[in-house]
Amino acid sequence: MRHTTLKLAPGEQDVDNWFQFEDALAFLDESLTASATLYLSLDSDHSHAFVAAALLPARLITGNAVNELMRWSTNVLEQRWGYGGGFHEDGSPDYTLIPPFAWERPAIIQHAVPILWRRENSCEKGRPTYYEANPEITHPHDLHWIEERSAYCTLDELGDVRDVIIMHHDQERGRVVEITMLDEILARHMALGDYALVRFFDIDRFRDRSIIGFDSPEHASVEQVEREGIRARLTRIPGEHGAVRAYLRGVQINPPPRGAAKKALLDDRKQREYESFISFDWKHQRVAEISCAPEALDNYFTDTDKPFETTPAFFRREVLLRYQADSDKYTVTDRQIHCRSSWSLDFDVNEARQVHAYLIDLQHLPYAEQKYWRSFNEEPQAGISKRAFQTDFAGRWDLDPEPLRDLKARLSAPISLKAANHNSAIIWAPPREQRYYDEVHYLASESEKEWRESIGTLHRLVVEGLQENALRQLARDLGEQEPAVKDLRSIRLLERVLRRLGHGDDMVGEIIVPLVELNELRSKTASHRQGEDAKLLIRNARKKHGNLASHYRVLVRDVDGTVQKLRVLQSAAAATDDASPDRR
Repeated sequence: MRHTTLKLAPGEQDVDNWFQFEDALAFLDESLTASATLYLSLDSDHSHAFVAAALLPARLITGNAVNELMRWSTNVLEQRWGYGGGFHEDGSPDYTLIPPFAWERPAIIQHAVPILWRRENSCEKGRPTYYEANPEITHPHDLHWIEERSAYCTLDELGDVRDVIIMHHDQERGRVVEITMLDEILARHMALGDYALVRFFDIDRFRDRSIIGFDSPEHASVEQVEREGIRARLTRIPGEHGAVRAYLRGVQINPPPRGAAKKALLDDRKQREYESFISFDWKHQRVAEISCAPEALDNYFTDTDKPFETTPAFFRREVLLRYQADSDKYTVTDRQIHCRSSWSLDFDVNEARQVHAYLIDLQHLPYAEQKYWRSFNEEPQAGISKRAFQTDFAGRWDLDPEPLRDLKARLSAPISLKAANHNSAIIWAPPREQRYYDEVHYLASESEKEWRESIGTLHRLVVEGLQENALRQLARDLGEQEPAVKDLRSIRLLERVLRRLGHGDDMVGEIIVPLVELNELRSKTASHRQGEDAKLLIRNARKKHGNLASHYRVLVRDVDGTVQKLRVLQSAAAATDDASPDRR
């Protein structure tokens, strides 16, 4: 809140100055910068302060408009849509919609456009109050109410949530005392609609609240206050030792941006900055530092001897850590990063485990993101991936297996098995939250911490989806005796079911072993205080696969093989069921 300069009570030696309202006039000026106060309602033992804002078509702000607006008598936040009317001669009702301000006086206010409405929720006990922003503002500027931030918000170019219309609360009284709006977006809307911002204010200060006298000229002195954009009436009620009460009431008009200011707000073709990257200029068969700016590159239809837009730049794989670690903000697939609704980037990983991206795609990133990628930039240690060449240059579909992508696809629907003469049982169910999929990635580094966390996310997606109760009942249906299945957990129950369904050791092993390995890794390496078993598992993984990232890729491949085989068994059971005599 920015009402710190607005004094709610005078100092002991400052009573006369307090009744001059200089601090209030200063507040009105400063509360239009950075973020504008749209509503203010403050009370103390010695004062009341009220400010409320609306928009008014700038064409109406003529010579006499300010004098008319000085006669305001309404809280503009209380104006709402309604309906009303009369009756036809036959007694039938003749109703019509009534817009905000329809019957207000002076007549100029009837053209006002609300920014906010104060409403009471009649659907809840106590009719709690809330403030609703006008869709004319929230829609074009992509503003959305976020309860935990107590604000209407949007995304900035980096994909971070930005508070735009903010409700400021008095926690002791449990009510909103000020509402502010980012000046940049408010000014843009004023420019788009050619609106002036009109703020109505009424500030009351008193030594003794029992003294009224506002409309008694013989007991009050009245002066007109005119500042840039401000017109007000200052009424002082004198007492034996100076003023005992004073009112400052008026309007403040802020015109819409014009000329260069308007162009700067509305012109999307702003001057952008572009980073340079160490890249493989395959057009000229050289490694060089090349700008990703549009004017520094050629496409296939224009040849000025500049590098092609599809020139690849190469990065250490750790560049992905930021994005893989924040699934709320970023969605990372095997070849693309999405940052909410702000930006996206296509990439791939080559044989040397370098991330690579084309300069034409890097140029569309916000400049801060370009600089982040530049910090991981390095010379190519191999060419682009076989997959990227195949899809981006040869124009062929990528039909090669990709274990992590394929695993997520196979786990997009429940997996079921069935015993003869029984209904199918769902033995694995998808998680309810998308984040269980979004958080599973290949490792972006060689760190044990990332490896442990990745083991955990893979375990949550795969093993925790096994339906233990359904597996236990299915095992009983297949003939397993109660003592044998009572204390078994999901993986061992699945093993019993597979054997009861007649599958041999090889098939059962191919399905169960990867799940057992994943479960063992999860249980023994989850804690930061690892025992000797965990250290041995890590040493063995590095010894066998060279590094933890390679081990994890093999684990994903094996788990994908497990799920693929379960899908085959499900399909075979369904085909057998469809071909049975009862189905014909």
